[in-house]
Amino acid sequence: MGIDIQPPGPSIEPAVAVSTIVFGTVTAPGVSTTIVGTAALPDALYRIDVYVVVTGTVTVADNNNVKFVINGSGTAALAVQAEAAFSGTPTPITVYKRSGGGTILLVAVAAGGAAAVYSGTLIVTEVGQ
Repeated sequence: MGIDIQPPGPSIEPAVAVSTIVFGTVTAPGVSTTIVGTAALPDALYRIDVYVVVTGTVTVADNNNVKFVINGSGTAALAVQAEAAFSGTPTPITVYKRSGGGTILLVAVAAGGAAAVYSGTLIVTEVGQ
């Protein structure tokens, strides 16, 4: 005679986290120019992985010249080092933010250099309500 042991609680599959992935590139962005952004997202808590590279003919002014704008509200500039000839994969910057039911944008803080190329990827994953 065997005993069948079941775990407590209902038998449900865990929810699969779906990510929104967007990429954008802008040369010589102006003040508050969007580099990359999402469509409107449901109000929830999100993990946001940001990959940013600033290349081309860069100046000191291109350092740390990007920030998030989440649902219309800006945040502090992100620490991004501009490099004339970047190769490889940038180190992601990961933050957890609530979208408030709006968009998540990566924008230039000030005008970029005339030949600076700003590239960004956002990987946005809902992690909670």
